[in-house]
Amino acid sequence: MWVRNKSSVANLNTLAHISLLAVAVAAITNHEGQSYRKLKAIKRTA
Repeated sequence: MWVRNKSSVANLNTLAHISLLAVAVAAITNHEGQSYRKLKAIKRTA
């Protein structure tokens, strides 16, 4: 990690989880299912 304290690590983890949830919501709304090959395209829409 490039951060210096525990609260900064917690903030980065929170942002990572929010990003993953946004990708999951985009996959559901686009009816893509669990196609991992199209993950880059799903990330672009999120």
